[in-house]
Parts: sequence; C-alpha cells; structure tokens
Amino acid sequence: MAHILILGGGAAGLAAALAAAQTDPTARVTVLERSPRPGKKLLATGNGRCNLDNEGITPESYSSADRAALDAAIEQLLETDLLAYEVGRHVWNEDTYVNVQSVDYLEFGRWEKHDHYADIQISLNGGESVAAMPENQVEGWLEYDSGRDVTFSDSRQMGVRVPLDEGMFALLFPWDAHMPCLSNGAAHGRRAVVKVKMR
Repeated sequence: MAHILILGGGAAGLAAALAAAQTDPTARVTVLERSPRPGKKLLATGNGRCNLDNEGITPESYSSADRAALDAAIEQLLETDLLAYEVGRHVWNEDTYVNVQSVDYLEFGRWEKHDHYADIQISLNGGESVAAMPENQVEGWLEYDSGRDVTFSDSRQMGVRVPLDEGMFALLFPWDAHMPCLSNGAAHGRRAVVKVKMR
C-alpha cells in the first residue's frame, strides 16, 4: 500500500489529498497542517459560502516548471532496484542522482532544507521516520552550503514525524524542512535519497 504525505492543509493540499485518494483508493493519504483548522481559508471564499469549483482535478489540468524532471525521476525510480545499488552516489542524468546510504538511526537529528533539489527519501528496509515542517517555521538556520545545496538548523522543534516502512518514501520539496534518519524501531538501516534538480 502506498503512503502519500501532503504538507499543508490549505486549499491546494486538501485538493491534492483528494486527487491522490481518488487516483489510488488503496493509498494511505496523510495531510500535515500546523494550524488547528485545515482548510480555514476556504471559509473566506464566496463571501463565506466556500464556493470553490474546479472540474478538472487531473494531473493534466495543472502544470509545473519542474514536472518533467520529477516525472523522469519517478519513472527511473520505478524501473530501478535500489536494493541492488552499492552504498554511494549514482548519477541517473544531469538533473537527478541517488544517494544510497547505510545509516544509524537517531532519536533526534538536524533539520535540513535545500534550495535547488527536491528529495525523494526512501526507506529500503523500514525502521525509519522523517520529520517534516515548512522551512519558514524552523528557527536558527545556519549558513547555506552551496556545494552541497543544504542549509542546516539545530533547532529542537519536532515537526511532524512520519514513519517510513520498507519501500515507503517521502517527497520533500525545497521549501520543506526535514529531519531524516530518525528511528522508528530500528537502530540501523539502508535508505536511498533521490535528488531531483528543480528549475
């Protein structure tokens, strides 16, 4: 069963969750929202009558400058046996590479964010969690490392912790702060991070 994580319970996040659930009724769809009332701003539409309407809730109805790179990465991911990869970096094309890692899981780690790459973080043998929250809510960002496209924060904020069972993944965009390699019952494991350049 697929587990789909949507960051943000606004109009777009709720629409994405609905589209995901309609596309794959067997998927477990989770919406993470920091405010106590997801969709609160919807109440302001139509003079308080919530009259949003879009008959074209299909992938073809929407566009993104980054869609081609992300689609290519997902297609490559579906055709690749990541378990057969050695630990290390594997380049797929000029916009995409994968890091296969053998890691010791932590109870609490460091927040990170990226300016130019989206992460598809995949648990290869389970036992891992990833914490996530919008990057503008994390305090104390340190200096950006342009060579590694990463900024860290040692903030003790927790965010939302998402367990990743074997084969599950979390798709994290540059605006998503995340804390990877958290323990979900295991001390050690293998993971893969597919890095997709966002234009």
